Amino acid sequence: MFARASIEPLEWENRFFGVNSAILRFGDDAPPLTVQALAGWSRVQAKVAADDAARLDALQALGFRLVEGEVDLALSPAASDDIGAEPATEVDIPRLRELAALAFAQSRFRAPWYADDASGRFYAQWIENAVRGTFDHQCLVLRAPDGDIRAFVSLRQLSEREARIGLLAGRGAGAELMQAAQRWAAITGAPVRGAGRGEPLRDGEQLDEVAQREVAAAPGEQGDAELVDVVAPLRPVEAHERRGDRVPALVGADEPALERDGVRHAQ
Repeated sequence: MFARASIEPLEWENRFFGVNSAILRFGDDAPPLTVQALAGWSRVQAKVAADDAARLDALQALGFRLVEGEVDLALSPAASDDIGAEPATEVDIPRLRELAALAFAQSRFRAPWYADDASGRFYAQWIENAVRGTFDHQCLVLRAPDGDIRAFVSLRQLSEREARIGLLAGRGAGAELMQAAQRWAAITGAPVRGAGRGEPLRDGEQLDEVAQREVAAAPGEQGDAELVDVVAPLRPVEAHERRGDRVPALVGADEPALERDGVRHAQ
């Protein structure tokens, strides 16, 4: 089987990293994907559902390999107690950049496809943009008694019917951050499921983010079953990737992201 997809340049990432990369957009009316079509790009990424075995096989035959997985959680936001989360200001940007760079040092933006510091720089810029209200609309922070930031979450209102968490980090603060996100969604009107007003708050996370923190699944939260499946095999998968061993099997109920180094395969 072959995959049908158009190839779309990742313009913002290309400017930020100084590379020539693209993403696949799958569609039944798209042209068949070929080695020749991929050869003009230094790297191409694709996001595929873990149960789409035929498409995964077709991409692996073209030289794609697993680089990360994601889980997509959905929950119904509701008004809750104020736990003291507050909007970040521009004064907080240097500290937030530092924390984000440390928290998200490992992602698809890693060696051998990107420079060693690329992932940290990318997510440092992401959280700065959230404070400024570009891309994500809000960054909420939790502070330690001395005033230092101990945890943060960025949020984006996609529409009147849906909001999404962008970044979330802070060891041991996962439940608090989710509560703060739910409260923000309820206050801003990015709607509560079951109240007849729309879709849930969503949290799309890379698997390494899930493994780094404890997630307390609230009643009615979607995706908690998948956490059991995907977190356990994450560490050996990542270890194989870092050592450059053979490509590991695709495991769990996650959504793998695959990437192809076009230069290497074109040679």
